[in-house]
Amino acid sequence: MSEPLIRLALVGCSGDNAFWGDLAMQLTRGNFSVVADADASLASSTAQAIGASIVVDSLDEALDKYSDKFDAVVFRPSAVQETAQGTKAQGTNAQISSAITAAKAHKHVLLAATLAKTSAEAEAIVAACEQADVRFGLGDTLRFAPDSRAIQARLADGSLGEPGLLRVHRWRGSEEVDVAEMVIRDIDRAIWLFGAIPSEVYALGRGSEKRNSPNYLQLHFGFPGGGMAILDFSSSLPDGEHYDAWSVIGSSGAAYADDHRNTHLLFGGGNPEALISRQGRGHVVLEQQAFVDAIVDQTLPPVGGNDCRVAHRVIDAVLRSLATGEAETCGGDYVAV
Repeated sequence: MSEPLIRLALVGCSGDNAFWGDLAMQLTRGNFSVVADADASLASSTAQAIGASIVVDSLDEALDKYSDKFDAVVFRPSAVQETAQGTKAQGTNAQISSAITAAKAHKHVLLAATLAKTSAEAEAIVAACEQADVRFGLGDTLRFAPDSRAIQARLADGSLGEPGLLRVHRWRGSEEVDVAEMVIRDIDRAIWLFGAIPSEVYALGRGSEKRNSPNYLQLHFGFPGGGMAILDFSSSLPDGEHYDAWSVIGSSGAAYADDHRNTHLLFGGGNPEALISRQGRGHVVLEQQAFVDAIVDQTLPPVGGNDCRVAHRVIDAVLRSLATGEAETCGGDYVAV
């Protein structure tokens, strides 16, 4: 008896059809059958690239006409949303509502982490999936990236000892983004690496009158057991290449990674070891495959509802700290899946 094939609907097209075509070819146990995007031309070209036979302008249309043709929905930011801030906000809000609608229609949901801007939005989606008994996956995270996997593996096997300090620098050219969109992926990774929610959160924002979208943001996290993290984000640099770098110092070793020619260093005694690799976007393939596997195997996705909830709990503490100018507590248990 052959195992089921999960049919996916892609909601939101980035225009990067070569990549999505490669992803569709590598995916096992599932395929794309539906593409939905407000840009009809973009949706059509994406559908052709990934082998989907159905093209619609919205998930509502897909559910109304072709509900029996797909089992799960992959929500991604659409290129249409990037044309203007107002359009972007309208587009993301529509996708949040669509994700809840998908869950209520008993479709599994993989939601890009940056789409939910508030804990209320995140909770509404996760709760809808739980009530409908469908899988919820948090997508577009950093956990599947090669550098993250390499460093987490060395924490897991004890090579680096206990994590003591995480440093993150993520600097961008001029753009206005919400705090949640700016930090959620790095917050999720920090919680994952430490295996705990920070007990204390202090945030400092500068350069914008809008509390929810500062040009520069620095976060200080204190974790149970004495570990700490310092994360800083800038969205006010001159236009050009982005800069991302992060490091972990453990009780018996250290690791460093950045995006400059993808050079990653591991310090564990003796001579420093350099891992030269192209990170690419293979992590998205792994993420999609893990989501499909969870549906077929009837297990929880590796990054799911609990992770979404705790990340937004920390973001709420960040926003409180920005408002009060004081450190805020952020207690609670983190259950690693």
